[in-house]
Amino acid sequence: MLKTMALTRRILVSFYEEVCAGSDSGAFGHWLTFDDVYAGKGYRYEKEKEIEEARVRRAVYQLKRDQFVKTRKTGNRVCYALTEKGREAGLIESVRLAEPLPKGEYCMISFDIPEQERSFRQRLRLFLIDLDFKMDHESLWFSEFDVLEPISRLLKAMDIFKWVHLYKAKIIK
Repeated sequence: MLKTMALTRRILVSFYEEVCAGSDSGAFGHWLTFDDVYAGKGYRYEKEKEIEEARVRRAVYQLKRDQFVKTRKTGNRVCYALTEKGREAGLIESVRLAEPLPKGEYCMISFDIPEQERSFRQRLRLFLIDLDFKMDHESLWFSEFDVLEPISRLLKAMDIFKWVHLYKAKIIK
């Protein structure tokens, strides 16, 4: 079930998912027209509901104003693509949308980031706290949500995947 969030954030996640479709890295260069966004290519979550075009246009404009998307004119059409800032924000929001795992199962992250990369370690810990991960000890964190795929993308984007291990685990009592 989709967690409640603003239309603008849902559209951002849809843009991000569209960019990542068929791409492990979430590469740039995937352009969408407004018609694509409004018809569902870049916005999937409320297709069954009637959303006013003006609301979607305002949401896309807000993404542009906040520098999450960039635009280019192709003929008489405006096309939109994610910026680096938009890609990172879309990634983070996609983690926040993860479905809960079955009771007793957890997504676990362990890491051993070298001291000279302290800023990455601190950034990762703050990110995990922000996403409501629970700390088992300093370098072992767990979540009750299925976040392996988006976390994997994040770690690749942060270029720290080599120091981090992801697990899906079941607690045995």
